[in-house]
Amino acid sequence: MRSHSDYLPLGSPSDKPPPSSSDGAKNHQNPRVFCPVAVPLTNKKSAGAAEVWEPAKLVPQLTVDEAQHLEWNYGHVLTRHRSLGGGTSPESPSTRNHNDDNDHDNGDDEAEEELKVLLDPYYDVTSGRLRRMYQHFNPHGGAGVTYEAFEKGLFALGITPPPGMDFGQFTRKVDSNGDGMVSLAEFVAVVQMIKQAHLFKPDQSQQDNGNHDMVTCLRVVDYSPTHVHAIDPVRHLQGFMFSAKPDWASVRWVHLGGFKRMDDLNVRRLAIKYQLHPLAVEDCLSADDKIRCKYEHYDDHSFLIVPVLPPLDGLKRAHMEACINERRRALFNKDRTLRKGGALKPEDDFFNDRKFVAAPRASSMMSFFKATVFTKPVASPYKPIGKGAPTSPSSRHRKRTEIEAKLDALHVLMRHPQQLCVFVSKDKSHVLSVQEEETDNALPSSPKPLWHFVFERNLTKSYSKLRNHDASFLVVSILAATVDEMMPLVAVFEATLKMLGKLLRLDGIQFNAKRLARAKKHLIGIEKIVRPMLDLVQDQLLDQDEFSHGEVKNYLRDVMDHLKQMAVDIRDHHQTLAALVEEDKQLRAQHQTDVMYAMSVVAACFLPGTFMTGIYGMNFENIPELKLEYGYYVWWVVLCVIVITLMFYLKVIKKWI
Repeated sequence: MRSHSDYLPLGSPSDKPPPSSSDGAKNHQNPRVFCPVAVPLTNKKSAGAAEVWEPAKLVPQLTVDEAQHLEWNYGHVLTRHRSLGGGTSPESPSTRNHNDDNDHDNGDDEAEEELKVLLDPYYDVTSGRLRRMYQHFNPHGGAGVTYEAFEKGLFALGITPPPGMDFGQFTRKVDSNGDGMVSLAEFVAVVQMIKQAHLFKPDQSQQDNGNHDMVTCLRVVDYSPTHVHAIDPVRHLQGFMFSAKPDWASVRWVHLGGFKRMDDLNVRRLAIKYQLHPLAVEDCLSADDKIRCKYEHYDDHSFLIVPVLPPLDGLKRAHMEACINERRRALFNKDRTLRKGGALKPEDDFFNDRKFVAAPRASSMMSFFKATVFTKPVASPYKPIGKGAPTSPSSRHRKRTEIEAKLDALHVLMRHPQQLCVFVSKDKSHVLSVQEEETDNALPSSPKPLWHFVFERNLTKSYSKLRNHDASFLVVSILAATVDEMMPLVAVFEATLKMLGKLLRLDGIQFNAKRLARAKKHLIGIEKIVRPMLDLVQDQLLDQDEFSHGEVKNYLRDVMDHLKQMAVDIRDHHQTLAALVEEDKQLRAQHQTDVMYAMSVVAACFLPGTFMTGIYGMNFENIPELKLEYGYYVWWVVLCVIVITLMFYLKVIKKWI
């Protein structure tokens, strides 16, 4: 297990946050290592380190084993409902209002239908749904219900104790404050605990153990302005699912990456823990290839969906950065040559290439200058393409080979987009992100997931602004990370199109037009991600209250600016690509015209011979020239004179050739 919490505090060794009251002796046995505003040291990897989770305090006296013994039988819900209330609601008849028979029957039918809707197998434990369940055995809307009413209500909902279990003792454990009443909060907590405990039964654990990759992709980080504590990956899932955010932490971020949509066990566990709405969970598990950006509010949380591109590995990223840096240096050298008064070559096309490649997060021209000139270029396996037209067939072939090798390396950059789902709790203290990502952390060149870009590059910094804000700022940081991952893909298109143009002029009609079709396909694929995200940020997120204040708004506007810049670049790339397609068509049309022109010239040259052959080939008896001794040679001399005269007329006088 990797530990991201081994840092050296700037203060004294005793400057640790006070432990919570529930930790007690546990902190003495398994002390957490916190990260107050700190300078990171070399990470210490301890595979045997124990995970310490702060237990939830809602039902402290009820254990997971006791919750697993209870059964939630959906098949007998309506049977118990009728047997307890005689076809009516489960409360005692003395506690119900007496109306006329017709209205009473309609109310019973409505209550029975509502109970069918409330109980579903998709683990809906949202606060609104559980509140409506609670109202079935709390018709007067008091602060709590008696043990008897609570027991009847649970029976009506299908929750039954096993034989030999004292249900009264169980109810007293649920009543955490011991006031003899069960409140709505206690009811919600016990329902969540029972459902969560059922997902950790032996049959579910076997499914969990059968898919170990799904366990190792859960990461959790708790942070505050002065401390950070991360578990990467989470090994003890049961301990985490029944834990609570520490009191010292302002935000807890839970990231589930690498999951499979068919293996939704962990997603269901998280849905119960954070009371996720079933519609949001359904969208999260949807296998539709068309990912639609959206942001929705529910009673307990908000829900965000954005498409993201899987990260590149080290080798592919090196190819991409090498092409971008080479293009930047070429543009800068042209600009410097022009400023010095030097003459530019016509093939440089400087005035057509005046648009610089946008550097991600470059805040000034000086940053761009340093990035393109003084920064050591990324190592490239290819030699830079020389300027000017090749002077020999061998140089043309070598240049064509270099361009094709670079284009083939850039061809594999585009990947199928993945769906990123972000859940934000109502109190802005919990963020849950779910993404399909497949990475091999054992390889040095393995692609870095979203966790790397947000946590390792931001949260671990002592000057991190993210730690000083609530969950809304974390959502903006996640969006910024996804946008930063796409920016090089848009920037490299300028270099790609430039190389395609050079290859087109080198190959002529031998140019493979499928390269332009693939480039257009990749460009459209990126555009389908960028434009919906721009509409989402510009039209929805900026209008929300949680994103319309302070630094959150400023950084979200920065994300919007980068999306706008990418949208403009994509539009320009479409125009450049259309120009290349048109140029390819013109080259092929020009070649066809040249062929037809050459054939016409040849036909014109042989036309006099055809005419003379037609005359002397007629079957007249009196053709004197046919009887001459040297008539054949005279025919050839006359024909050659006519052809030479015709060529002189077309080339010298008319200048058509």
